[in-house]
Amino acid sequence: MKGDFRTVRSPKSQRRRFRNGDLAIAAAAHSATYIGRDVTYVMVNRPVFPSTEVLVVRPDAELASGAWVWCVLRSAFGYRQIQSCVRGITAHAYPDDLRDIVVPVPPPSVRETFAEFDRQIQLGARMVSAAGALLDSSRMLVEALIERKVTEAELIAAHRDPAADRALLSRLTDTGLDGDGDPVFPDLDALAELLEEATSGADT
Repeated sequence: MKGDFRTVRSPKSQRRRFRNGDLAIAAAAHSATYIGRDVTYVMVNRPVFPSTEVLVVRPDAELASGAWVWCVLRSAFGYRQIQSCVRGITAHAYPDDLRDIVVPVPPPSVRETFAEFDRQIQLGARMVSAAGALLDSSRMLVEALIERKVTEAELIAAHRDPAADRALLSRLTDTGLDGDGDPVFPDLDALAELLEEATSGADT
């Protein structure tokens, strides 16, 4: 998900937090026609809780993948159903009303195709997130070089030696090299897998 997130105290119950593959729909708008116009396929890499102005749809993967439900809700058929749930002058939609929306259950062959779409969407989202983190890390390393927190020789070694590269990346936090913030790459093994996936995809 894109945009700026507000930092709030985490609720005691984690049940309401977004899960990857959830769908998000605006629950309120100045104009009723906006509700359901956008349906967001949720991919997050940290705990995110929806506000009370967001409706969350959590597809049952045994019946239909998130990608299938996403396509149905984004279609004219789905939009009309969402619009039928909008109530009041202030244009709100409520969870109990959305339960009446009809989503056709796909046949097994189609279900598997859309399950693969789910996997590809989530892989792509992880790659985009990793690419952003790598871009941020390059900026941090340039700043660290200017501030003499790292040497040119260390950067060259990291470029040539995977072990040295991991050691350098493990020092990066959201406050800079050797900062006291959260690590930019909390799972270096996952990053390596994504890089390998991207490289193999480029070679095919």
